[in-house]
Amino acid sequence: MSKAEKSTDPLVIALADSGMNETLQDAFIKNYADGRKAQAKKILTEYRKDLLSDIHKSQDKLYLIDFIIQKWNLS
Repeated sequence: MSKAEKSTDPLVIALADSGMNETLQDAFIKNYADGRKAQAKKILTEYRKDLLSDIHKSQDKLYLIDFIIQKWNLS
C-alpha cells in the first residue's frame, strides 16, 4: 500500500493523484516541511513542465491521426 493510500493529508493525496512518483513526493514534502519553499516549488514546476510536455506529445499524435483521416477521406 502506498503512502497516499494510507494518508488522509490532502497534499499527499493530491501529489499522488497527479501521478507524481513517491520519490518526488517525498522530496517535495521534505523541502516544504523544512521551510525550503523555493525548492519545493521548483519540484512542482519541473513536474508540471514534464506533464505539459507529455500532453504536447500526445496532441501531436492526435494531429497526425487527424491528418491521415482527412488526407485519405476517412471522415
